Amino acid sequence: MPPQRGPFDPLPLPLGARLVPAISIVAASLLTLWPVIVEFPMLPPIGLMMLLGWRLLQPDALPIWAPLPLG
Repeated sequence: MPPQRGPFDPLPLPLGARLVPAISIVAASLLTLWPVIVEFPMLPPIGLMMLLGWRLLQPDALPIWAPLPLG
């Protein structure tokens, strides 16, 4: 029998609210692979900045182990 949710427990997050942070972080990580001719050859780690942004804005949006698969 699944555990019952109490009257003061928060509602579970919908699927979109769980997928948007992960998809945006992966997309930002892949952005550095885009071939762009620039004067300065190094791009910032946009995926890391996106991950930090999500962690600062919504700390419960990602599980604590979420950065591990991203490297």
